Amino acid sequence: MTGGGKIDRLPDDPDGDGPPVIRLPGLDAALIGVVWQSGQAVAVYHRPSVIAFFMAHGMTEEAAAEWVTFNVEGAWPGTGTPALVGGWEPDSIE
Repeated sequence: MTGGGKIDRLPDDPDGDGPPVIRLPGLDAALIGVVWQSGQAVAVYHRPSVIAFFMAHGMTEEAAAEWVTFNVEGAWPGTGTPALVGGWEPDSIE
């Protein structure tokens, strides 16, 4: 994440009538789409790609996963906070 780990609010809302979508700076390659939750657009990122981004910038896999868990998944900058998906295998669900 660039900008000291800040989460950047995008000025555009896909529908043009709600709060801005919150985006994770520097992680556009991991952005897989947008979902709507209670009428709010939410950016969705591929968790393994987010972790890989931090690994490519010098973190170990364990450190990157811990950083993402605490600083991304654990962050709540407000309505529209990004979501992460992935990190599980469908065959592991019973």
